[in-house]
Amino acid sequence: MDDITHELSISKKTFYENFANKSDLINQITMGFLRKIDKVLDDIENQEGIIDKIIALYTFLLELFKTCNASFIYDIKKYYPDIFKMFDEYKDNILKKLVIALINKGKKDEVFVDDFEPDIIFSMHWKRFNNIIERELLPQKKLFDPVFQKNDKIKPYWYFYLKRT
Repeated sequence: MDDITHELSISKKTFYENFANKSDLINQITMGFLRKIDKVLDDIENQEGIIDKIIALYTFLLELFKTCNASFIYDIKKYYPDIFKMFDEYKDNILKKLVIALINKGKKDEVFVDDFEPDIIFSMHWKRFNNIIERELLPQKKLFDPVFQKNDKIKPYWYFYLKRT
């Protein structure tokens, strides 16, 4: 708490007038963070075209994971399991539903082939994000090597699912 109040240049009294404890601070930061994500997801949903939406979502998630690392996730999981549960529920109830809805719309609009399960695709891609964060995938490279930063590098991951005419 000393580090936090010092960094913010506030007294402990001021801190405790606004937050019950460190957990309350982390909870409020998390809620604000999730609200920001909601706003971005709304903007993505308002874009035109399924492929553009998926690329925008991928780009956003990669940018989001820039600030994330395995030790941060481990600490949240260990010391703030309720906060970790909030992120996990958000992933399942918001992100997963969005991706599955986009995939199903792509199938309906005949942008994607029909012979794959959206749940499995979401799980595979989410595992890829986790592996990148935990440095299991490309451990020698930086997470934001240019290969991950350009939309034209993200598109090929989704071409596999495109319907060919």
